[in-house]
Amino acid sequence: MSASDLQWLGALGLVVGGLGAIAASGRPSPPWLVAVLFGGAGAYGGGFLAHVVFGAGFVEARRTVSAIVALLFVGAYALYARSRRYSR
Repeated sequence: MSASDLQWLGALGLVVGGLGAIAASGRPSPPWLVAVLFGGAGAYGGGFLAHVVFGAGFVEARRTVSAIVALLFVGAYALYARSRRYSR
């Protein structure tokens, strides 16, 4: 992957994580920094997975898969944080 692809994935992860922190801004919401980090990790992981599966030629598919994986990471963390706060 090129440097511009990594920058795209990083920006995508930051946006997805930030929007996930805003969307889950109920009483037991995840901290925004943790949500942004999970979004970035999900975007990079999804981009790598799509690069392995589809190859280097499918940039749009890589960005789509990375956005979906980042969204799943942030959503899973928000559910985990919510269940930890309600159980006490």
